[in-house]
This record gives sequence, structure tokens and C-alpha cells, in this order.
Amino acid sequence: MAVYPTSLDLLIEGRAYMNGSLMEVSIGIVGGKIAWIGKYSKAPPAAQVVHLQSKEILLPGMVDMHVHMRDLEEASKEDWYTGTLSALAGGVTFVADMPNNKPPARSLEVLKVKQREASRKALVDYGFYAGLPASSAELSRMIEFGVVGLKLYPDDLERDCLVESLRLAAAEGLLVVAHAEDPTILRLAEAIEPKDIRRHCLLRPIEAEAAGVRLLDYLRSKLGFQLHLTHISSARALFTALGCKLRGGVQLDTAIHYLFLDEGIVERVGGIAKVNPPVRREREVRVLLTALAAGMLDAVVSD
Repeated sequence: MAVYPTSLDLLIEGRAYMNGSLMEVSIGIVGGKIAWIGKYSKAPPAAQVVHLQSKEILLPGMVDMHVHMRDLEEASKEDWYTGTLSALAGGVTFVADMPNNKPPARSLEVLKVKQREASRKALVDYGFYAGLPASSAELSRMIEFGVVGLKLYPDDLERDCLVESLRLAAAEGLLVVAHAEDPTILRLAEAIEPKDIRRHCLLRPIEAEAAGVRLLDYLRSKLGFQLHLTHISSARALFTALGCKLRGGVQLDTAIHYLFLDEGIVERVGGIAKVNPPVRREREVRVLLTALAAGMLDAVVSD
């Protein structure tokens, strides 16, 4: 039998987003956690009561499954305090941190150092991705530590330890989150195209992204792991990924900058707008926004 609190620290009354719709409801908080949900007239007494205004909506805390908190040797860029402070201000209450820090999180030893820093500084809940380690044995130790997934970068697709690590991920039910760009096409583009920040989109062409999606789905189909394709940036990669999703075992997301910026931003601000994959032409942005509105994407991330 459920036990309900006899008093509340905080009672919030108004419209809340619950179970896929907006409803008039009151939510009671005790010790920083939701302890009661019901009609305002039936609420236990509360030390503090907040009545939402007509334009205010109570939303669940959001999850950002792709962040880069940096810290350690790159603390001048970001650390766990400043990064999670920003997350909290935006309503994000859980973040999953990528492994390409300095040093990269490709071992249990580095994960423990990251955990120490996060535990001292973080203002929200958090998890860690494992970078592809030198062996599946090391990945096994990282899984036991509690990583939320394995992150693959384009260069990882050519490493000797890839297949054995993906087999382990499949066996353990570990999510594989992948940056989809084909490393062979990237090398060819780098040899052909001039190194000009204004032409960064040609150094990381759409063809590389779409080919990367196909390569990763081939590995998934052979090895059986759960694949999540992250920060899809182009229509071609999107449609390729959606085809893979229809066959099962594939999820996908895009990042905020691919929804609201196009390649013109590079002309205006230069290197500060350099990301991989690059921001694309305006027509690519329109396709991604349409896909988001149609519910084709499984997540939107900040990256």
C-alpha cells in the first residue's frame, strides 16, 4: 500500500506536462523529490506553495545524452561545475559525458579520475561514456564501473580492438553511440580540399557522413549491438539512418546547432563555429527541422 506524506516542503500548482499531455495538477516535494501528485484541494499542507502563472508550465527534468564537460587538462574551457550549472539553468537534470577529454576516457583509471572531479563539482546527475579502450578486457572493467555507453569516433573504425569490443557491447547490452563519418572519405577529402575554415564543410563532406552510417549499421547487423547514431547533420545521412532504423536496432539524434545554424555562420564568426560534422547548408537545416517536427528523431543533444 502506498504511503503518502502528511506534509510537504513545497507544493507547485498549475499546468504540468505528464504522460504526453498538459494537465492541471499539483505536485508536492519532500526532501527535494516528488512525493505527491494530485488535485490542489486534496494536497497535504505545505511549507511553501507556488502557483504557476498562465504562461508557465512545469516540465520534467531533461536528459542531455551528449555533453563534453572537458575539465582535467581542459578545465580552462569547461569544468563539471560550469557545465552542469548551464545544464541546470536550462532544465537539464542528467548529462552523459563523452570520453574525448584530455586525457581520453579509454581506461578505468581515467574514468575514476573523472568520477572524482564530477562528484566534487557537478550540480546535476551524470553518467560517463567509455572511449574505445585498448582491449575488450579493459572495456569489461569500464562496464562494471557503470558507463552508460561506448562512444565510437571515425578513427575507431580502423582500430584492431573494434570488433571484440563491439561483441562485448552486444553481449552486455551496452549502448554504442557513434559519430558517423567514414575515415577513408575524410582522408581523401583532406588530401583534395584546401584547408580553409570557410570550406570546412568540404573537408567533412556529406558523403562521408552517409557512408559512415552505412558502415556502422553493417557492423551492427553482423555483431548485434544496439546502435545510436549521434549528431546527424545532413538530409542524406538522415534518410540513410532512418532506413537503418526501420530494420531495427538503431536510434538517432541531431544536435541543436544543426537545427538552428547553417554554413553562413562560419563566414561570420570563423573558427568558433567549427564543429564535426560541420554545420551544413540551409536546405539541410530545413530537412532536419521537418524530421524533428515529424517525430523521426529519438533525441536532440547539445554536444
